Amino acid sequence: MPIQVASSAQCFCSMGVSPGTLNVLDPQTLAGGMPAANIMDKNLGANFIPTGTFGSCRSMAYPPTAAATAAQRGILTPQSCVPSIPGPWAPGAITTLVNGQPALNNTSVLQCAFGGTITILNPACFTVMT
Repeated sequence: MPIQVASSAQCFCSMGVSPGTLNVLDPQTLAGGMPAANIMDKNLGANFIPTGTFGSCRSMAYPPTAAATAAQRGILTPQSCVPSIPGPWAPGAITTLVNGQPALNNTSVLQCAFGGTITILNPACFTVMT
């Protein structure tokens, strides 16, 4: 059974080089004593730090990495990650809502517009199932 994700969960992008932290700002619903996340917790500046979220980005679809790699004559030169996240996490919990949206669980993924897939490494909650 999937596990509810809470604030301070560790996430990883397939195009990044280090994990990032998911912050949940609305403490109305708690999971394991921490604010519970829903599928709309995906915003830069609110849920993810805006620069260097996943360390450096290795995607050639990311303009700064493409430019730096071109300047190095084709040697991959990852640049500081600033993801572009257009859609919500998917899939969310089928039967559990957090603040009116499907709950975010440890099996959900998030797609970055630059080609990365963001997954949950550590949900920061191990007692609540969705």
